[in-house]
Amino acid sequence: MWENFDLPTIEKDFTKLKNIGFNAVRIFVPFETFGKSAVDPQKINELNQLLEVADRLKLKVVVTLFDFFLGYEVTEWTISDSHAEQIVPAVAHRPSLFAWGVQNAPDLDLVSFVKRRVTSWLHFIISRIKTYDPNHFVTIGWSQPEISNELSSLQDFISFHFYRSPSELSDFLESSESAGKPLFLGETGMHSYSRWWFPFSKDEDDQ
Repeated sequence: MWENFDLPTIEKDFTKLKNIGFNAVRIFVPFETFGKSAVDPQKINELNQLLEVADRLKLKVVVTLFDFFLGYEVTEWTISDSHAEQIVPAVAHRPSLFAWGVQNAPDLDLVSFVKRRVTSWLHFIISRIKTYDPNHFVTIGWSQPEISNELSSLQDFISFHFYRSPSELSDFLESSESAGKPLFLGETGMHSYSRWWFPFSKDEDDQ
């Protein structure tokens, strides 16, 4: 979306969402595409344009920062801090902004990186985001529901994905210990992603 930014298409999609009864949308800010520590002003402008469309349609937006991010080493923390410092205050004034999603599915990186390294970075960057914008919610989009309570004290609501059978969802909700925080189901259903290296796509009948 950001490599071929097309505002009319975004407005068309957002209008469709509004017309069928949705009141919010979740978007992603790719770390590298936006420029890492030297954020591209044009990308800030495009993000503001997107949020302006949401403003007009009275849609709320969860902006997920640090998509496709792997800079967990302490020596790289200043880079992610600079990234947040340039983006967060630039759009925090938008009426449509509902919450900051710190990162999408950071638990997928727990296999490749030391868990303490990932969670330490999340501690750090959440504190920085709240410094730059103390007026909006902050959450983390965990891919596995079982780990969604990790760092619950730092989040304003608990976000998780659930791609299993819908019949299993109620069992998870009953057993969840969310420390009294609201639960937010951020992703569900069946994906249609397909590439030569990932041929396990689902068709519309499956979905």
